[in-house]
Amino acid sequence: MPTWHPEKILDLRIPDNIQLVGEGLLSFIDAEVLPLEKANADLLRNERNLYGPDGRYSAEVLQRRKQIRMKSVEAEYYTALKKIVIGEAHSIRDMPQFSDMPVDDLRLIQAYILDRARAAYDAQQSANAAMSARH
Repeated sequence: MPTWHPEKILDLRIPDNIQLVGEGLLSFIDAEVLPLEKANADLLRNERNLYGPDGRYSAEVLQRRKQIRMKSVEAEYYTALKKIVIGEAHSIRDMPQFSDMPVDDLRLIQAYILDRARAAYDAQQSANAAMSARH
């Protein structure tokens, strides 16, 4: 029969400070990203408008992305991310440091995190709507 060893169980709880950042990020999406998406629905939902003739994002889309990036800088999400990835904010937890990472790469990571947060938020909203529809 297996023996219980609580000291060998991984602690998968999310630290409070990380939860607060996540909640703040979702609030940021509600306050900044969603209104911008709604105001630019024709641009963002139509591939003819979304991409230019060269297959890259159109200038208008890039401008909207820059708006959100600048707002995230104002909200200090970019600064926090920079401290974590480039700085030594989590070196005490043995997280690697990437002090030589170009700022453009950091911005790509930021865009990826915002995209994933948005996808998670959308999934949560869909699940909530499905639950509400069942009741």
